[in-house]
Amino acid sequence: MADSSKYITVQLPNLFVDFLAEEPLLHPQFAEICRQSDEAICRACEYDPRVCKVVQRGKFCRFVAIAAPHAREFQFRTYCDWVNWVFPFDDLFDNGYLRADFIAAKQKMVALLTGTREDITQTPREDRCDLIEFHNGIWRRIQATAPRGVQRRFLKTLHDFCDAVLDQVGNCSTNRLPTVEEILATRRQSAGVAPLFPLFEFANSLVIPDSFFEAPATIELQDLAMDSALLQNDLLSYQKEESEGVPHNVVAVSRMRGMSAQDAFDFVGQMLDERLKGIAHCIARLPKYKDERITEDIDSYIEGVKNTIKANLYWSFTSERYFGKAQDLVKKTGHLRVMRDPPFMKSRTMLH
Repeated sequence: MADSSKYITVQLPNLFVDFLAEEPLLHPQFAEICRQSDEAICRACEYDPRVCKVVQRGKFCRFVAIAAPHAREFQFRTYCDWVNWVFPFDDLFDNGYLRADFIAAKQKMVALLTGTREDITQTPREDRCDLIEFHNGIWRRIQATAPRGVQRRFLKTLHDFCDAVLDQVGNCSTNRLPTVEEILATRRQSAGVAPLFPLFEFANSLVIPDSFFEAPATIELQDLAMDSALLQNDLLSYQKEESEGVPHNVVAVSRMRGMSAQDAFDFVGQMLDERLKGIAHCIARLPKYKDERITEDIDSYIEGVKNTIKANLYWSFTSERYFGKAQDLVKKTGHLRVMRDPPFMKSRTMLH
């Protein structure tokens, strides 16, 4: 049994506020399509039964079922496949063999992005893996069926994701402690939230002018939503990541910068509240169009952005990824057991 003196209990902030308090809708076909998607990635990556169980317990496709409850079947499956892909791919850099190997991590990202070019046959075989091959198949489906604007937005967010993950690996490999502002800027992209917005467009066949996405209010809305999701994630994944020695977490950085455990959770919760309040003000300033179809699609897009934040929250308490079998208890009490003095508190170099 673990020494109780090494652990303390912290109280999570209230996360079920405002539009997040309402129970989410689920895609009516999610059970069958999620099963198909789970089986597809297990088959493509040749996972053994133990890893396939991890995929099933992760319930990653349930996230999509909440984020896009009205998506068309083909697009919904593609969206599910991408979310099933991004979690294990990101884990390679979080707690896997690439977490502190910048050169190998960069080679992996180059191989991934090469697969989104016109001629993917030029990708060196040794730099490819089953996860990258799986993503190549997802991209081919998006490329064949999504409007050019959606493709362009998806690729930009994918590039941003790769760059931010490499920033995290660089910090880990050099033992550098970022500031809270720096970790926020990095996590905004490395959390993998941004690609979900063009995937929502794709999944719901939305037709929205590029001018909407270029507007400052739209960019601000996306940033606030990304921050909201990443701050939720860093609160809820902290216990798991602490046990794995993963330091690129806003709560972890706040603790390493001198806050107590409870103060760090309260601080991140306050940042989350500020961003959720900002979303409502931002929506009121979004561009308006005379075309009713465009207006309807923009309304759907706004709902999709909010659903993405909601999906992140509700999925976290359904999956076993963060709390194992204790997810219902954590949701009810808001109590988390964390280390009093985690190892990463002593192993980082501050650079001001």
